[in-house]
Amino acid sequence: MNAVLSEKGQVTIPKAIRDDLGLVAGSVLDFIEDHGRIIVKKVVSENPISAWRGKGRLPAGKSVMEYLETLFPVSTTARTKTVRPNTESRSSAARPRRIRK
Repeated sequence: MNAVLSEKGQVTIPKAIRDDLGLVAGSVLDFIEDHGRIIVKKVVSENPISAWRGKGRLPAGKSVMEYLETLFPVSTTARTKTVRPNTESRSSAARPRRIRK
């Protein structure tokens, strides 16, 4: 693909490339000169996983575990019981304390 450099030094990135890379107005690009070539990279400012955090919604009234069990059924023999440590036998010195400011 070819593009023409304007008087202001601007180049229009072909639409197919913009769509493939998810480039929209305001996207930040990094330009690198390498032996007579210009390399353009999309700058990802945040963790892509963080961008999706909080976007999903659970069905009303279901906990995460209940929802996962509907998606991935587990036989009753394969389930394991959650074992919690006995907190009564621990001394008060071993318990973590919350510090207030």
